[in-house]
Amino acid sequence: MINELYELAAALGDIGVKSVSWHDDYKELPKVTKKALCYCIRMNADGGIGNIETLAPETVKRLRKYGKGTGTGGSFPAMNIVPLYRLDTKEQIKRLEEIEEDPSKVDPDELGAWRKRDNWEKKRAQFWHCIHDKAHELGKIVGSDNVVGALADITLNYGDIGAFKAALELYLFTRLGTKSNINDALALLFYKGGPEKAESDCGPNISVILDLADYSRFSYPVAHEETTKSVNAALHAAQAAKLVDIAASAGETDAFGAAYSKVGEPMPEVKLAGGFSVKLRAMFNAQKSQYKYGRIGDESFPITRDNRARLKSALEYVADDARKNKLWVNADEDEIIFVYPSPLPWADLNAVQVLGSNGVKTFEATAKAFAKNLSGLPLGQKPENMHVFSLRKMDKSRSKVVYSRSRTMDGFVDAANAWQSGCENIPQLPFKVVVPFPLDVPKILNKVWKQDGTIANGKKSAKRMQFYQGLELLLERQDENEIRRWTHALIHGVFGLVVHAGNQRSGLEDGLRKELAEICAALGLLLYKRGAKKECYMESTAYLTGQLLKTSDELHALYCKVKREGDVPPQLAGNSVFNAAADNPMQALSILCTRMTPYLAWAKQYSSKKEEEDGEENKKNVKLAGWYIDQYRRIADKLKETLGERSSAIRLDDFGKAQLFIGYLASLPKKSTDAGGNDKNANGNQEV
Repeated sequence: MINELYELAAALGDIGVKSVSWHDDYKELPKVTKKALCYCIRMNADGGIGNIETLAPETVKRLRKYGKGTGTGGSFPAMNIVPLYRLDTKEQIKRLEEIEEDPSKVDPDELGAWRKRDNWEKKRAQFWHCIHDKAHELGKIVGSDNVVGALADITLNYGDIGAFKAALELYLFTRLGTKSNINDALALLFYKGGPEKAESDCGPNISVILDLADYSRFSYPVAHEETTKSVNAALHAAQAAKLVDIAASAGETDAFGAAYSKVGEPMPEVKLAGGFSVKLRAMFNAQKSQYKYGRIGDESFPITRDNRARLKSALEYVADDARKNKLWVNADEDEIIFVYPSPLPWADLNAVQVLGSNGVKTFEATAKAFAKNLSGLPLGQKPENMHVFSLRKMDKSRSKVVYSRSRTMDGFVDAANAWQSGCENIPQLPFKVVVPFPLDVPKILNKVWKQDGTIANGKKSAKRMQFYQGLELLLERQDENEIRRWTHALIHGVFGLVVHAGNQRSGLEDGLRKELAEICAALGLLLYKRGAKKECYMESTAYLTGQLLKTSDELHALYCKVKREGDVPPQLAGNSVFNAAADNPMQALSILCTRMTPYLAWAKQYSSKKEEEDGEENKKNVKLAGWYIDQYRRIADKLKETLGERSSAIRLDDFGKAQLFIGYLASLPKKSTDAGGNDKNANGNQEV
């Protein structure tokens, strides 16, 4: 991932994109929800509280707090506090809940009598560390000319945490007296402890950020995006001023050739909008191999602090939520796919949509839109290459780039066109062809179907194919063994669904029809990748065997319709030998021949009836019986040619089974007429 991000960072720099690189000690605020609000406490110059209000989630997302960690580490100007007092009796808790439901019932004198259990007693040192020690640290860095520095000057005037608590309490009870924002005041005042809660339990953390009630001499308040950026810049400047580049004077360089001085810290961590956080590089000093070369921890792969910031900034930029479905997409909750052109800048090419379904367009429409957008760019703005990499969360603490590939733009377009051609490498189906996206193919391969048409995966699907391997299938040239592996996985997973589909005379559900369409497209793609085009494999033993099994099912069903008043057995004749045919076609055909003898004899006799003596429905059935007999003759003649003298030794490999599956699911060819007016069976794309 380091190399990919370094190239991206360089590209961003070339086009003047200045993304924010957040200082390692400048942390995000907790996410705001309906049950977890963020309160802005606005302070007067004398240390009193001027106002308290809740902040919108969008505002909180743009704010940060200074502190090395969570818990007792402390932070400023934002921090977590707990309610001021603890309620222990059930009567008090019940009464408080009544007031929350109907704030008009509030009685400040009644609530004032509840101030007996100080809920800050165990947190005093922690809270004092925030508004005194951390405020002092940050105030020195930003200076009093900054609004945050002015705020720090106010909090440093408190003698202890009790003074701040008293100011907060006075304001909250004043609000209760005026009966405004009652529930917010109650949330900050009282914790519903109760006798069943442990003494150490101080209740939920409440996110607050301190600010100035009067910030008129400054451009922005503390709780503002621009103030946050100014504090971040001051932190970076202070950090740079402390660096004494001893190593640089000795000529030592980092992995990218920049003058290097020892950092002594892990690489930065980036929280991705895709749902998980990553460290740019793991530097675990317990790996003994590092000791052999005398470079331990972060020195095992030296990167300057400036380059670390650039790498982090590049990943934050490309992985921003605003660029979802443009430069990145979630393959699943543990894998993110990034796609970006080079050189930058890019137009709205949305290449990532070629990889995964957006739920609106088909693959064909998406690929065409991408190619059209690309061709519409002026010559000087056309990117040369497309970079694709997949970042996967391996476990709770590790993430890894599992796939990285660069293709020329023409190569990327060609790969998309070849994908389309491969998925259409199938004959006519009795349902609409659906071309799956590359990130959909692993989902198809990872399903295991039962013969009742349901998925047998249990709680989790099998992981025979990872999502990044769908990208490989699109962008890479696979050898035959790799293609055979995917074909083997697919035919074994979908066998039950194919058998189920063959027996459904009343029609399949739309969902299963789409599944089968995608399965056939994936099989056609794998055969295409192997070099087996439909014009050729449709003349193979395997495909023809599948067609013969399908013809047998159709004829058996017609017999049941005419002679048994539509009473069809649970399994039709061709379907009953499908399993055997997947292993040994000749053995299956031998069994089928015996089973179909009475139905074929009936069809010959029935098709010779005079149509004018029967009704319209019967006329149709008579023609159909004769047509099935013609199909049998046609397929049998072709099988005789393909089998030759080696018929007893025929065994289907995985590619043969794929052709058998397609043959069984494909439509039977319709009778056509040649140029001389003679009947001719067309092995084409017409549906019965």
